[in-house]
Amino acid sequence: MIYLGCSQWNYSFWKGEMYPQGTKPLDYIGYYSKEFNCVELNSTYYDEVEPYTILRWKQSVSPAFRFCPKFPKLISHDRYLKNIQQPTDEFINLVKLFEENLGISYVQLAPSMFRTNIYLLEEFLEYVNNKINVSIEIRPDWLSRPPLLSQCLEILKKYHAGVVIVDGAETVKYLNSIKLTNSSAFIRFLSYNHPTDFERINDWVNMIKFWQDKGIREAYFILHFVDGVSEPPIVNYTLEKFEKELGLKTEDLKEPKLF
Repeated sequence: MIYLGCSQWNYSFWKGEMYPQGTKPLDYIGYYSKEFNCVELNSTYYDEVEPYTILRWKQSVSPAFRFCPKFPKLISHDRYLKNIQQPTDEFINLVKLFEENLGISYVQLAPSMFRTNIYLLEEFLEYVNNKINVSIEIRPDWLSRPPLLSQCLEILKKYHAGVVIVDGAETVKYLNSIKLTNSSAFIRFLSYNHPTDFERINDWVNMIKFWQDKGIREAYFILHFVDGVSEPPIVNYTLEKFEKELGLKTEDLKEPKLF
């Protein structure tokens, strides 16, 4: 299954384009889900989401839609995966309210996490194993150290966790060093409003095709807009490529002409 989405749906500048004039912010998610079939959920990182909000979002989308929540900052950046059983349980219980709409939940490792603390990653994954589908984003400092990266990837494999692949200015040099660790792919694509964005999308379409041929179960592709503004050409181009070449489908997907 192919999932395509953005890092959020609350873009006010989409009002009057994807979102009809007069649309209330609470209704944005319903219109967003007619174009995309997943979304990265960053509000959980700041621990700002209540159970009733999860249920409201769930009721606004089709059963085929997926939310990909980010583990709270308290767990990843404040405590560096140490002594986090209680907040981890609270997070898991919260996101499980999505039921069939829950996609991959992911942890962004803190950039200042000590390399010697890799054992905490294994302890964390052992704790969450079989409770929730988890992927891990490894930051550039660890990516730049081949032995450490290999050790990380082996730990992910051991606990059937995925790896989050970030395609951006800081990480592009490491992309060829990252290998999938389970049957899912999770790509965070940083768009810079530059002509090379289109070439990079083409490369990812070809990569996902390769993974499909190898039997990958699912691929999540999340568009991030570095300047905070989603440019219509790259959004429309990505939708068209994913629909025509990768078979992107949602129950409510319209013609990919957002603007």
